[in-house]
Amino acid sequence: HPNLKPMGVLADNEMRELRRKCHDLFDKRWTTKEEREKQYNILGKQLGYEQGKCHFSWMSKTELLKALSVLEAST
Repeated sequence: HPNLKPMGVLADNEMRELRRKCHDLFDKRWTTKEEREKQYNILGKQLGYEQGKCHFSWMSKTELLKALSVLEAST
């Protein structure tokens, strides 16, 4: 990581499992870097984030649960 600073929220076992579940659903939605960015922006808009501010590693447990719910509902 740049400057030896963490780039996301430190995760415990439960958060790592939530991130994995989110990625399992999310990663089916894109194949290119551009599509990935677009999908993060779509998800972020659904969660109320500013454009470019959505990423699973930045989410709290509560936010991950909301993201998982949104992803499951749109599958």
